[in-house]
Amino acid sequence: MSDRTPSQKKALLRSIKKVRSKAKPCPFCGSSPDISPWHGGGPYKTAVSCEGDVATSWCPTFPSCTAESPESAVERWNARAAPEESEEE
Repeated sequence: MSDRTPSQKKALLRSIKKVRSKAKPCPFCGSSPDISPWHGGGPYKTAVSCEGDVATSWCPTFPSCTAESPESAVERWNARAAPEESEEE
């Protein structure tokens, strides 16, 4: 977050706070994901990730995704693959 001005940092953190409640629980462990500014690939990205409930247990997969905005990152996080249909014999 070092490349941002103080007002950009505040705006980003407000955006993250607004979308936090819209993020679905982790599909692998059920914990609430972490949403934070991310520096990789550019100074203005947001990451959504899960390490599990570190007080009780770690997430077995540590899933994550990034996007240009908090809203887009949460939208990607919330996307779930459609369950495969089982073949009946």
